[in-house]
Amino acid sequence: MKTMLVRLRKKKGLSQLELAEELGVSRQAISKWEVGDAVPSIENFKSLAKLYDVPLESLLNGEEHGLEEKAAVQETHEKRDSSKRAKIIIVGILVAVCAVMCVFLYSKMTGKEEKHPIKEIERGEIETSGEFQLTW
Repeated sequence: MKTMLVRLRKKKGLSQLELAEELGVSRQAISKWEVGDAVPSIENFKSLAKLYDVPLESLLNGEEHGLEEKAAVQETHEKRDSSKRAKIIIVGILVAVCAVMCVFLYSKMTGKEEKHPIKEIERGEIETSGEFQLTW
């Protein structure tokens, strides 16, 4: 039981002093519970179960296996969510790259035509190929 109490406290990110203040007991009481020199009262067990979000029975019986399973399931869900986020980001980047490439290629394809001001054409400064004749 003592290692479970230490593990749960550390997982919650609390020091012995912070936990003691949360429960309204001394830091020494927390230390004694964790090393097995004392046992929390039923009210303190209830408070610990609520604070750590674990079943009261797990704390009373010192059963860590149920807690480990719950932690493993939660970890699996977190990994799955992280994997989904990564996939969405990758797809978003690929869509953006494709869009940029399409715009670039379209501009290259349409940009091959020579564009000249009409005044240059009128003055005869621009030579035209045989395919295109200007007559006025």
